[in-house]
Amino acid sequence: MAKVKQLREHGVQYLACYFDFAGMERMKVLKATGLIPKEVMPRLG
Repeated sequence: MAKVKQLREHGVQYLACYFDFAGMERMKVLKATGLIPKEVMPRLG
């Protein structure tokens, strides 16, 4: 979160995230992706 907040302070408006690493189970990818709107976005305000 600290890094994302720092990027915002420097004017970054968009962030692309890559969750599907080679060999990563599909359910883990979906879980990681689902955390963005539930955990990250609310903290960014």
